[in-house]
Amino acid sequence: MLFDQCELERSHAVIFYGHHLRYEVLKPIRRPLGQVWIFAADESPVHYNFDGDEWSDDNWR
Repeated sequence: MLFDQCELERSHAVIFYGHHLRYEVLKPIRRPLGQVWIFAADESPVHYNFDGDEWSDDNWR
């Protein structure tokens, strides 16, 4: 596993930590044909608010 963005286009798969992922970060990234993108998170995205920094439901705090 690497954390170097220089290797992004040559990687077979890319794991994103989705909790803090913003569209502005993904927009300029070119995804090569056949590259697998994996969304990783501690909780399902439905439990976070729109900004991604707080729980959307008080029961999940």
